[in-house]
Amino acid sequence: MITKPKEGPPAEASIKLGEYVYCPEIQIFNAKVKEVGDNELTVETADGDLKLKRTSLGEGKVASFKGPQFTFDDLKKGKEVEFKLKMDGAGFSRGQIDGQSCSEVCVRQIIGDRTHKSQLWIPCEDIRFLYVMVFSASSLKDTDVGGLNKSDPYVVVHLRKNGGKPNASADDLGGVDHDYQRTHYVNNDLSPTWNRDFKFFSVRDVEAVVVTVWDKDVNLFKSDDFLGRAELRKEEWEARKDEVLELPLSDMLDKPVFGERDAKQSKLKVRVKICGPKD
Repeated sequence: MITKPKEGPPAEASIKLGEYVYCPEIQIFNAKVKEVGDNELTVETADGDLKLKRTSLGEGKVASFKGPQFTFDDLKKGKEVEFKLKMDGAGFSRGQIDGQSCSEVCVRQIIGDRTHKSQLWIPCEDIRFLYVMVFSASSLKDTDVGGLNKSDPYVVVHLRKNGGKPNASADDLGGVDHDYQRTHYVNNDLSPTWNRDFKFFSVRDVEAVVVTVWDKDVNLFKSDDFLGRAELRKEEWEARKDEVLELPLSDMLDKPVFGERDAKQSKLKVRVKICGPKD
């Protein structure tokens, strides 16, 4: 049996100021929204401001995300992070957040198994993290009973660290105290869209991102149904950085999973990238 976290809040449907957008037609990532109009968006990119016409892109073609930058909720007190100190050269230190300002965090450095009492102020841009975007899935299995009912899918994103268990039938996909986050579920849809992004801050020993897809069951006496899993190893996302990847789903025995209604292999569209620290 696979352990599953509790239900999370649904994603915001509208695009808002300060959020980040992804536009697949022109492969724009991490563009920050500056203005929102009825028919177009103005976004800030590395090459300057750009206007995106919503009508020409079509419904659902511009997806909004929280973005690769930090918010106060990301860097709560007590969270463990990895950061770069100039004195460390190419290495990374670990620390526990003790406070924050608008541009810096106060950390207590962790050396070995001990957290030091002395504090350091670290610029937020010197913290590294793993950024995972979960876009959509296609041709999922239908595990609901009844001709009009379909699966209500959601995704759990796991980080498997060195020594973690790679088999989805294990109780813990990532080893002891592994990190995981989850999307909301989409009602009655075998090709759902989530457009959710997640940040993971303790990534030193991560060797793979493992994603599992589930059918949410509202019956409290029935477990959610497993719809498939995919694994993206570190060397794969490093070699294909900034790409949107369509991962085929397999079952617990690593055999391909196919949708009953169209007989195509189930797939999950994601993007994975290590962000920061900036030079």
